[in-house]
Amino acid sequence: TGNCPAGVKILKLEPSLSRTIGIAYNKKTALAPCKEFANTAIKSIVIPNSVKSISYSAFYKCADLANITMSDNVTEMGSSVFNNTAYFADTTKWQNGALYINKCLIAIDSTIKDTSYSVKQGTTCIADGFLSGASYKLSEINIPSSVIYLSVNKFSGWIKKINVDSSNPNYSSVNGI
Repeated sequence: TGNCPAGVKILKLEPSLSRTIGIAYNKKTALAPCKEFANTAIKSIVIPNSVKSISYSAFYKCADLANITMSDNVTEMGSSVFNNTAYFADTTKWQNGALYINKCLIAIDSTIKDTSYSVKQGTTCIADGFLSGASYKLSEINIPSSVIYLSVNKFSGWIKKINVDSSNPNYSSVNGI
């Protein structure tokens, strides 16, 4: 298992990928951060349907990674998973100051000038650290009913109000808290 955490083994994916990089899974079908990912020349990744969680920095600094295929089964995502990749840097992937991959909100950037941001309906996971590039003017986040995973302790200190849709079965808020 090389540089991977204890209990993690490397499995190979499709032949074109296995020549370059292994995928690390733990027993919870999660991609784990391993040094095998960092600074590789990987250009494309297909994250299997069995993966439900991707740990922090899993693809951090894979500068050439431009194509990411990920199923809707991913419901948990750590911080900086796709930071410093070609995908993250591609401005055409960003919509209204936010980067989504399928149903996961990856990041919000400083182009959002409003004080409030509403996560789009249908989003199931919000990556830890999704606010790391956001403007300090942003003080309120609105969470839809569809969100399954949200790390509330990862909200930046300047966010004063978190509004969760009252029909969300996983989270709730009272007066923005």
